[in-house]
Amino acid sequence: MILVAVGLTTAVMVGVPVLLFAINTLNNATEYESAKLFSERIHEAVMRVDNGSAQQLTLQLTVPDGTELTSNGNTLTVTYQNEYGSSGVWTEEYSHSVLIESPPDVGYQITTIRMIDEVLVISFASAA
Repeated sequence: MILVAVGLTTAVMVGVPVLLFAINTLNNATEYESAKLFSERIHEAVMRVDNGSAQQLTLQLTVPDGTELTSNGNTLTVTYQNEYGSSGVWTEEYSHSVLIESPPDVGYQITTIRMIDEVLVISFASAA
């Protein structure tokens, strides 16, 4: 009986940390994929306005925690960094200068991308 108790205790002591590590790893992967999807949607929309297929686009996006959007000249960069070390950087160059009018907050955002005087202007407004 004592051997069974020792065996079960050992299984729990080893199994629970391994299970928590696996859950944490899956959570990190999900957050990374959310940031990557956000980046893809932003870059695709900016490209459509940049190449003239649309004069203005409005998107409803969820900005993941740890995501930052920056512009420098005609380059737009989406950077993701979480507290556990997962990170990603997605950069695209466009034909026109890029201006971020209002940096995004974390969470659900209404994103507007429009061309004003040959400048791609990206603005965010809270949807909630």
